Amino acid sequence: MRSIVLFLLLCFKMNSQEKFILYFDLDQDQPNVHSQRVFQKWLDENKEVNVIKIEGYCDSTASNHYNKQLALRRAVNVQKHLICNNFLLDSTLVIDNIGEDFIRATQEFINRKVIVYYQKKSNSKIQEVFVSKLNQSGVADLSKSPKKQ
Repeated sequence: MRSIVLFLLLCFKMNSQEKFILYFDLDQDQPNVHSQRVFQKWLDENKEVNVIKIEGYCDSTASNHYNKQLALRRAVNVQKHLICNNFLLDSTLVIDNIGEDFIRATQEFINRKVIVYYQKKSNSKIQEVFVSKLNQSGVADLSKSPKKQ
């Protein structure tokens, strides 16, 4: 029973996560003009989200070390923009600088991006209530061993 409940909880958590992608010009740590416009529209329409992860990526035109730093600057700049727009950042927010260490697209411009992972607040609240109810019932408590008969 516990396994089924935990499986459903994990599926719910995975399915409730969404993402938004911003693209960058070569060697820039601010989104390109088109992404800035789309991002601003997204910001205006999505005030009720909880940002849980920000990943920065790069193309492979410079050294890996430089690209890691650039990826981090990109992710941090997006984070700052979210904060300036009063967005809720999860207390466990992860900022990851992937750099060029991923399976890249053949077109380099597609690789210069930041991915913002988020949950709609309503989904987060539903999940919190669900977990709370499970914990109250003791069904999801893995520290308890099943009773042998």
